[in-house]
Amino acid sequence: MPKTLGESNEIALRESSAVVAALYREQAARFNIDLIRGELLPSAQLEINHAKRFDPQPGAGGLEWTEDNTVTGRLTVPFYSGGEVEARVRQAKQTQLQRLQEIEQARTEVQAQVVTAWSQLQAAKAAVESDQVAVTANRVALAGVREEERVGQRTLLDVLNAEQELLNSEVTLATDRRNVVVAAYSVVAAIGRLNAQELAVSSLVYDPEQHYQEVRNKWFDLSIIGPDGKEQPAPPPPPARKKAPPPLK
Repeated sequence: MPKTLGESNEIALRESSAVVAALYREQAARFNIDLIRGELLPSAQLEINHAKRFDPQPGAGGLEWTEDNTVTGRLTVPFYSGGEVEARVRQAKQTQLQRLQEIEQARTEVQAQVVTAWSQLQAAKAAVESDQVAVTANRVALAGVREEERVGQRTLLDVLNAEQELLNSEVTLATDRRNVVVAAYSVVAAIGRLNAQELAVSSLVYDPEQHYQEVRNKWFDLSIIGPDGKEQPAPPPPPARKKAPPPLK
């Protein structure tokens, strides 16, 4: 959990999934501009062909063969596109500007979510402190009513009412403690850290970088290697679906 609201906002602006997704969309839009602009540039192509042909010679007992080698180079220079490529470049630039605005929008929305979640957390903590004082006061009041009932100044109904007030305050305290936990997870979710790595809920978490390094140099091999260096077993087949029971008569 972050310590302050400012720290929460800083983490959210870096790690929130909405902000990160918006940043990647803007980067993709930027690359798309260069991709479309590349259609206006010249392109070169080189083709190399090798052919060998064997022709038997009947009666001569020989074999005639021919061999052909062909190297072809092509240079394509765009001359006129009717403005279609230029229009798509301008469209891609407008899309990239839109993605920049979406980044600021995502940051604003994430900050609003963080402020809301942080306020709910602080309110829940304050409610817990108030409920603890109420429970203590009701417990003291119950002890006093029991002493007064023992000397005849209170009735059994008064004791039962005091016990009910204590029970109600304890239930409220338990509910507000639950609200603190929920609000804390809401803050963690708002800053983008509600995941298996940060919460350490599992010892085996998929790491795409690790698997990429394991298979990056494999051109023809189809196997996958696990963390222990052994071949990973094939996943088990899905369980057979059970037949529905016959209807009751």
